[in-house]
Amino acid sequence: MVLGAAAHFDGSYRNGREQARMALGGPEASFAFALSMMIPVLLPAPLWLKVGALGLALLNVGIGALSLLPVHPLDGHKLIVGLVWWAVGSEARARRIIRRTGMALLAVDASAVALLLAAKPLIGVTVAALAAVAYAQKHLFGARPRT
Repeated sequence: MVLGAAAHFDGSYRNGREQARMALGGPEASFAFALSMMIPVLLPAPLWLKVGALGLALLNVGIGALSLLPVHPLDGHKLIVGLVWWAVGSEARARRIIRRTGMALLAVDASAVALLLAAKPLIGVTVAALAAVAYAQKHLFGARPRT
């Protein structure tokens, strides 16, 4: 059973539009499957079938929405890179713009965590701990070379 990365692309994209179209493939498939699962819900069918189909539809909508988050390994990141690349005409320039925007948003997030620590310490500590774990996973325990 394939849970992601079903479409592989060897080489590089020719332009940002091509990358954006490829990134939309996974979420598009999830949303299309969710839509097809709504057919038994709308037609006369046994209740167990309607509940099961609705559950599968909601699960696939969730998977499609999750994959559109603009986080590096997900399709949302590839979509953002592709769209910015398409707009500015250069992949390197698009990645620089995205990196700078990410750093600016990181500063906003750090400020929000500081305010949260002051206003609601328990929630603030939890958010800060989650951020520290995410940072450690990316920078301290990064991908190891495959042998």
